[in-house]
Amino acid sequence: MRKKVATSQMRLRELMEKKKIKQADIARKTGIARSTVSYYLSGQREPRPNSIRLISQAFDVEPSWLMGYDVPMDSQEPVALKITKYHIGDNDTMRDSIIKFVNYANEKDLNRISDYIKGLDQGEEKGMV
Repeated sequence: MRKKVATSQMRLRELMEKKKIKQADIARKTGIARSTVSYYLSGQREPRPNSIRLISQAFDVEPSWLMGYDVPMDSQEPVALKITKYHIGDNDTMRDSIIKFVNYANEKDLNRISDYIKGLDQGEEKGMV
């Protein structure tokens, strides 16, 4: 089992520094109140599991890393799996899910999707990993 080597507060600050983002960016991309982000950064509150999920998805980092565990920072999740997480219910089509995903995807994932589509245009069948 991985050991905890940092606090969520430390990891959130590291995320902000490495990705060159501000509290307002976190709030805007996740829907978490800016005041709540401030509490996380001051150490007054620990992020709840849903907040960890929202932040990790919005900035493409491993949730375990954000919680302070000794794991790589960057998300190791395949793009196809990320897209399916946006497939919320029976009323959503896969098209709707893909559109939602693209609206929140980071540049790395968008490039991977673009490469996949280019491969389809050329008649190749590639898996999105």
